[in-house]
Amino acid sequence: MTNDTAQGTATSLRERLIDDMNVRRLSVATQRNYVRDVARFAGWLGRPPDQATDEDLRRYQIEQSETGLGAPSASSRPCSAMPSWTPPRSTPAWQRARSRT
Repeated sequence: MTNDTAQGTATSLRERLIDDMNVRRLSVATQRNYVRDVARFAGWLGRPPDQATDEDLRRYQIEQSETGLGAPSASSRPCSAMPSWTPPRSTPAWQRARSRT
């Protein structure tokens, strides 16, 4: 994947996330926090967040909790945002991840 393609994918995922948050009528501050926390998660993951597995989300939440980095809400925001970038599943990953924490 070229850098242009990676940037295009990131932009498209971010736009989808923002569109979904607008539909849910989230405040600008909440949207900013979601975008920041999902970007932080993607940096930790080392690949686009739409490629995250349930296990990736679980490990991220555990690591954030153990190291004391970020508030609990910050580590769960990527799980909450997952429906914005994942195809429909019988049980959304964010619900499966939350049920284990």
